[in-house]
Amino acid sequence: MFGANIILRHPHRITLGDNVVLSEGVLLDARHSESDNVIHIGDDVILSNSTMVSCKEGSVRIGRRVGIGAFTIIQSAQHCPVVIGDDAIVGPRAYLVGGGNYHTDSLDKPIAQQGIQQSSGCHLDRGVWLGANVSLIDGAHMGEGSIAAAGAVVTGAVEPGAIVGGVPARPIGHRS
Repeated sequence: MFGANIILRHPHRITLGDNVVLSEGVLLDARHSESDNVIHIGDDVILSNSTMVSCKEGSVRIGRRVGIGAFTIIQSAQHCPVVIGDDAIVGPRAYLVGGGNYHTDSLDKPIAQQGIQQSSGCHLDRGVWLGANVSLIDGAHMGEGSIAAAGAVVTGAVEPGAIVGGVPARPIGHRS
């Protein structure tokens, strides 16, 4: 199902599963110079209003039965993927990014000209729940069934079943 005002850039590089809902104002940008399989959205996925999925030489994979909250931004740059496992819940206004950490060693060259550091990207394993306004920075990995509390900024690995919160996110509990 497509809502109003959807923007698809490079649609031949976008794969949608069955029963996918793209709500009003969704933007899917699959820019890539080498690959034709850039954005993959699994079965029974909902991208709520004004969600943006943007690739600049990267890739985004969204598993099955995933809900993405309104105004969420998912970005992948320079071969640093974003992967969201099956049955994940992403609250509104979340920000997930693979790539985007620039080299900063040279003071003689503008940061934007120093290139992006290569990384493993950003990963959410199966059954993860991200609250509202959660940010997952490049290199973050949420283990299976883990939770990030509203407003958390996740910068590294989170163990399966862990509950994290704060800036930067730290363990605040564990699911029994």
